[in-house]
Amino acid sequence: MKRFGSLTIAFLLLFVKGTLCFEVELSPSVIILQDVRPGKKTRPKEAIIVRNLTKNDTYIRAYPVSIGGTRYYEPLPDSSWIRVKHRTTVLRGEKEERIKFVLKFPDEEQLFNRSFLGGIAVEVSDSSRIFKLVGVVKLFIETESSLLLPLPNRITVKNVRIFQFLLENSTKDTIIYKLDINHPMDAKEVRRTPGCQLFPDGWKLRLEKDVYSLSPGERRFVRGQLNLPQQERRKGCYEKILFVEAGEKRGFVRIVIDF
Repeated sequence: MKRFGSLTIAFLLLFVKGTLCFEVELSPSVIILQDVRPGKKTRPKEAIIVRNLTKNDTYIRAYPVSIGGTRYYEPLPDSSWIRVKHRTTVLRGEKEERIKFVLKFPDEEQLFNRSFLGGIAVEVSDSSRIFKLVGVVKLFIETESSLLLPLPNRITVKNVRIFQFLLENSTKDTIIYKLDINHPMDAKEVRRTPGCQLFPDGWKLRLEKDVYSLSPGERRFVRGQLNLPQQERRKGCYEKILFVEAGEKRGFVRIVIDF
C-alpha cells in the first residue's frame, strides 16, 4: 500500500461570546491499495491520521462513502466493503487520532482484476455537534488478478537487461499460458505504479517465447530481454505490463525497470 499527500481542514465556529477556532489536519488525502483479493479481508498497515492543531477538544466521526469514478477507476459499487474501526471519538486539544480500516470485497469472479475508487469521510464537529465540516480521503483500490495460478505480481529489474520469472502448473490439467508484452490495454486499463513512468519510445521488451504449455506439476522459466537504443540509459523507474492468459483466466504482471 502507498499513501500520498495531505489534506488540511480549517474552519471557524462562531459563538455569541466570541470566536472559537478549530484547526484539524487530515492526512493523507489519497491512499493507493494494490493486490486486494476479493473474498479476503485486507488490513492496510497504515492509517488515516487526524491531528487537532488547537487546544480545543473536537469530535470526529469516520465512515465509508461512495464517490464518482475517474478515467481509470470505476466507482466502488458498495461503500460497505470499506469497514472503519473506532468510527466516533473525542479528539483532545493538540492530540492526534489514527483511524484504521479494513476492506472486505465479496468473493465474486467479476471483482478480480478491477480498479475502484472509494472514500472515507472524516467529519469534524464541536461539542454541540451542530457545526460540522467533512473531509474525504480517497481510496484507489486495485484488486488481484483472477489468474488462480502461481504468478508474480511484480518483477523488478535493476541495472540489467535480462530478466526471468517462473511459471508453475500446480493443477491436475495441462495449462497453456499466452503472454502478451504489447497488449493495447497496457497504457489504458492498468494504473501505473506511483513514481514509475511509461516505457520511452524506442525501448523494447522481448520474451523468449510467448506461449508455454505446462503439464501438471511442470515448472518453466520465462526469459525476457530489454533492448535500448545504443548508449541510451535514463535514470528512474519505468514500467511495462505483461498480460497473461491461461484458458478463461486472465491477469497481468508488472515489469519494473529500475535504473
